[in-house]
Amino acid sequence: MEPTRKDRFELRVVVQYSCGAAQNRWHLIAYGGGRAYTPQTFLNVEDLLAVLCSAVPNFDPQGLVLRRDLGQSYIAWAGDLSLTKHQMVSMGLMENP
Repeated sequence: MEPTRKDRFELRVVVQYSCGAAQNRWHLIAYGGGRAYTPQTFLNVEDLLAVLCSAVPNFDPQGLVLRRDLGQSYIAWAGDLSLTKHQMVSMGLMENP
């Protein structure tokens, strides 16, 4: 997928909380332009936020829904982000060539 603006990718980014029998996980998923990027899985929300906030300094962690009491999987956050290739690589969504 080519960047829609110079050196940027317009993507839909989703954070999913997944409730499992053995372990709960957080998933970072990105897609756009007919392509899905490499999803990332985290064992705790702190690691997820460290990666996300480091790569996207204007990301507001207060927007993330924390509802572990539901006992089921849910979308904790979804939004459209304009990311550079460097940001995508730092989040693990894309490999560095």
